[in-house]
Amino acid sequence: MFNADNVLFADNHWAISSSIKEQLINRGVSEKQITLVYNAVDEYDGKLNQIQNDDVLRLVYIGRIELDDQKNLRELMDGLAQYSGKFTIDFYGDAADLSACQQYSEKVGISSCVRWHGWVTNPWDEVLEKIHPNALVLTSRYEGLPMTLLEGISRGIPAVVADFVGYQDVIENGINGLSYSRGNLVMLIKQLERVKQTCWSSTLVSQSTKQYSLSAYKKRLEYAVKQISRS
Repeated sequence: MFNADNVLFADNHWAISSSIKEQLINRGVSEKQITLVYNAVDEYDGKLNQIQNDDVLRLVYIGRIELDDQKNLRELMDGLAQYSGKFTIDFYGDAADLSACQQYSEKVGISSCVRWHGWVTNPWDEVLEKIHPNALVLTSRYEGLPMTLLEGISRGIPAVVADFVGYQDVIENGINGLSYSRGNLVMLIKQLERVKQTCWSSTLVSQSTKQYSLSAYKKRLEYAVKQISRS
């Protein structure tokens, strides 16, 4: 879409995630030229997630439906196939790879536990009212700043995520979610078991996204502008 080398001509860079900052540094940009501004998520002040206290692990995925490539849903389904307890998982998102994912869920024997919703304009109302998930899951190979992750956590939903570069921008292990080493199915399964067993505070989970509020974002932008004016 564009020549990425052209970013090297800029005098200053505003990065929305630590992974993008790292990419810029790897391309030869001085760290002094980069300011982490992150991104803003709409502040949520509605009803928070209420987890159902039964023996079923309820998971939600919201994003592009890809068996492999960035979203790496094959790894998620491989892990779920080895999960020993009862579970359901609801997939929301564009379905360019839907057929391959559906076939793979059948191949690994979890299709009866999976619901495919396709694109939904506002999935969060449905998630909070009908699913009451134990966790949002994200097994991506890489991400920038995953807004879906922030939106879910702001609604009191803890997350289980792969350790893609920059995940620590959002996830505070044990506070608003858990991480696992990508490719390590044993650890993924362990974290799924742990997220089910943990008594999460929806309020504390939600409050962990305060640094991404619009007011906090504006302060970071103002600071970034001041840094440029002083240079």
